[in-house]
Amino acid sequence: MKPVPIVYDDSIKKYSFPGTHPFKGSRFEKFIRYLKESKLVKEDLCKIIGFIGPPPSEEELQLVHSPFYVRRVAEMSRSGIGLLSIDTPVFKGAYEAFLSILHSTLSAYRAIASGEAEVAVGIGGGLHHAGRSYGEGFCIFNDVAIVAKYAQKEGFKKIFIFDYDAHQGNGTMDIFYSDPTVFYLSIHQDPLTLYPGTGFVEQVGVGEGEGYTCNIPLPPGAGRSCYERAIKEVFLPLVECFKPDLIICNGGSDPHYNDPLTMLSLDLKGFWLIGRSIREAADVAGAPAIDLIASGYDEEILPRAWTCIIAGIVSFEEEPCSEPPRELPEAASAFENTLREVKQVMKRYWSI
Repeated sequence: MKPVPIVYDDSIKKYSFPGTHPFKGSRFEKFIRYLKESKLVKEDLCKIIGFIGPPPSEEELQLVHSPFYVRRVAEMSRSGIGLLSIDTPVFKGAYEAFLSILHSTLSAYRAIASGEAEVAVGIGGGLHHAGRSYGEGFCIFNDVAIVAKYAQKEGFKKIFIFDYDAHQGNGTMDIFYSDPTVFYLSIHQDPLTLYPGTGFVEQVGVGEGEGYTCNIPLPPGAGRSCYERAIKEVFLPLVECFKPDLIICNGGSDPHYNDPLTMLSLDLKGFWLIGRSIREAADVAGAPAIDLIASGYDEEILPRAWTCIIAGIVSFEEEPCSEPPRELPEAASAFENTLREVKQVMKRYWSI
């Protein structure tokens, strides 16, 4: 197995919101320091690399976002004055900071497109709440959607997006909701209990895109067993049915039971299982995969959980990813009904 490239550059730290905002760029540097001390790096199972290829520009942004919206954000970024939403201020230099995030995402893609790797990780990517003409949820643009469109331009026609962030990716879903060339699947906390309030089972796409969106909402307290069943019974079977040319994943550590912004109960072994499922999906599809990691709001858990995701991707079980399960039994029981409903809905379109 080739070492998995982990794309990182110090410039992504500039994507950092001011004041007491929970999204700080220091998370990225802290993670890299932790990863460098892990057996994953020391045993050459993964390698930290810099950016690949030319930096992105407005042209890449406009693969997804409207010209007016791109100009509006650029103007706000120059002045450092403006709000895209109540939780997403446009700080001075935010536009250029996002371009660094996008460079990381595109570099992960270029690593697999060149054949250098089967799976690659882009640190800082996964800003999935921005839509074509709006930004929110700490996301000013959507690098997940941009890299999908970029890859399609280069010949990867069918894209499967696996979003395992605790918050459903409303922006990504909106962008591809009527597009049958991009399958969007999200495992997330019940939208009745968490921002952005989207991602219900019945949201399956519209028009030609009907059946190409799958939402798997988890009740608060859901943990490892719920994720494992969602992955085995829905995610991997849908990958096998859809037969993508490329798999794009995004998430981070916010499903962890200690995360202050969410109410899920995933333990570190659960993050290892998510990482392993990314590798399994790539094997099932016979396609490369990239994982874009940015989320998580517990500073102590974040580097450990991100490292466990990578340990799962490389099937390394010695990395310390063990914790006692914290899943609430009543959450696992409630998820039975949700999972049954998800499978019934998807069976209208796919043989799973």
